[in-house]
Amino acid sequence: MTIKRKKVFSSLTKSKFQESDCIKFFCGTRHLIFWILFIKEEIKLFKEKTLCENLNKMSFFGRFVEAGRIVLITFGKYADKIAVIVDILDQNRVLIDGPSTVNGIPRHVISLKWVSLTNFKIDIKRGAKLDEVEKKFKEEKIEEQWNKTSLAKKLKLKDMRAKMTDFDRFKLGFAKSKRKAILGAEIKRLMKEKK
Repeated sequence: MTIKRKKVFSSLTKSKFQESDCIKFFCGTRHLIFWILFIKEEIKLFKEKTLCENLNKMSFFGRFVEAGRIVLITFGKYADKIAVIVDILDQNRVLIDGPSTVNGIPRHVISLKWVSLTNFKIDIKRGAKLDEVEKKFKEEKIEEQWNKTSLAKKLKLKDMRAKMTDFDRFKLGFAKSKRKAILGAEIKRLMKEKK
C-alpha cells in the first residue's frame, strides 16, 4: 500500500467499519473512490434518518386553531376571559362561544389577534350548537382546570390589584414594610449565631 492509501485506510478504520471490510475495497484507485463515495452517502443517510426521527419526537407546535380549542380573550369587552372556538371563518377570524350560560360570553366573531390559544381542548365538531358546547365544557371541567393555571392566577391577582382602593394600597404597603422588618431582624439574628 502507498502512503496516501495508508492514511485514508487508517482514518476509515477508526470509524465503526471493520478492517476486513475495508481491505476488500482497496484493490485499486477506482475502488478507493467508490468506497469514499459510499461512506459519504451512508453518513448523509444516517444524518437524514436521525433528523427525521428527532423531528417526529419533538413537535414544534402543540396548540392549533381548531374547533374545540379553548382561547383566552386578550383584548376588547371580554378581555381576560376564556371561550371556545366553534368555527373557523378564515385565516384571521374565528367564531367563539363562552358558552354564554357559563361565563356570559355570547357567540360572536373575533379576530385571532385578539385571542391567545391555551393548552385545553374539548371534543366538538365545527359549528356545534350551544347545548353541545356547554355540555362538553362542563363535562371536562375546563373552568376549574383554567383556574389552576399560573396565568389564570396572575390575571386574578392583576384584577384584584386594579380594584384596590387607596386605603387598601396603604394597608398592603404597611404590611410589606412590617414583613421586611421581621425578615431583616431574623436574618441578623441568624448571622450572629453563625459567627
